[in-house]
Amino acid sequence: MVSGITINCLNDLSGKDTPIGSLAKSNSDAFIALSNAFSGNGIYLEVQKDNTIPMPINIIYINSAKVESLVNPRSFIHIQSNAEVTITERFVNVGKKVFSNFLSEKLS
Repeated sequence: MVSGITINCLNDLSGKDTPIGSLAKSNSDAFIALSNAFSGNGIYLEVQKDNTIPMPINIIYINSAKVESLVNPRSFIHIQSNAEVTITERFVNVGKKVFSNFLSEKLS
């Protein structure tokens, strides 16, 4: 693991004091409300202050639906002051049609 970065599952942070949900408000958009209600899990990524991550971080979301479905993937990316990172997010669907209601919050 590279120093200066923290990666967690959103579910692991339940009940802890985090900024998750501070940017995307349910009352501002129906799709945000849908994501907040049905997001099963997601990724929390934080780059600590004054750190430069030397390589890109690639987040890949893979859906392998056997029936047409709705998925609500979610990420919260917190880049603290004077930190630098390159992040790519890629979506791969295998199988049936999937409606992806992706929510990404980025705090810097």
